[in-house]
Amino acid sequence: MIIISPSQLRSAQVFSLPDCVTKTKMDVNNLSMVWSPNCFRCEAVDPIVAFENARKEMSFLRLLIENLDTSAVDDVLTACPCCEWKRRWQPVSIDAT
Repeated sequence: MIIISPSQLRSAQVFSLPDCVTKTKMDVNNLSMVWSPNCFRCEAVDPIVAFENARKEMSFLRLLIENLDTSAVDDVLTACPCCEWKRRWQPVSIDAT
């Protein structure tokens, strides 16, 4: 079962940017290792099967972080606390006077 939203995946992509990685030491491999148990639920009872699936889940999440286009959810994120990434567009204020 997959439990990850596009905005969560976009967050992981922003956290894997070079500016963030230099400050947090969390590259795409580390992010996928930490996030994959929370994003995927292996329903196997056998621990050997669960362990083998964990490696595949990490690889799949790494693939998503590196390659999936999540630019459609950029408006959900306003900025990254680690780096200079900011959303590409800014809201336009409309003067009603």
